Amino acid sequence: MDHVTISKYGIARFMLSESETAQATELLSTLFDSHEVTKALQDPTLTLIGVRRVFDWVLRQYPAMKGRLAPDSAVVNYPALETGITKTITGGRLTTREQENCKVLRPHMLRHELKRRHASFWGPSFRKRPSAYYVHVCVVDTSYV
Repeated sequence: MDHVTISKYGIARFMLSESETAQATELLSTLFDSHEVTKALQDPTLTLIGVRRVFDWVLRQYPAMKGRLAPDSAVVNYPALETGITKTITGGRLTTREQENCKVLRPHMLRHELKRRHASFWGPSFRKRPSAYYVHVCVVDTSYV
């Protein structure tokens, strides 16, 4: 669009400034990340451990979300289910209330998360951490053979 058209129809007052454009671009990036996490959380093969890792990754990337995703948040807090899951994983004995809340969980849901890697926003939360040791490679000169 040229300057004459913008002036003629008064479009300039509706255009974003440079700082507003930067804010909109940053917001769009955040929305893409949020959409990707939402899709990932709806994956039927995602385990509880995987969900926790996704939430931890989101909290590292967006520290402002910490208050909304805190363990005592009204959206997140479900003590009977949480303690039941913890006891199930560690092999503890469940109370009646915990048994009732955890009966929908199947044993396959408590297995380790999938080994596949995702090239996505939350994918790094599933990457292995660097090893504390390295494998030394010996090179043998075979040119004399």
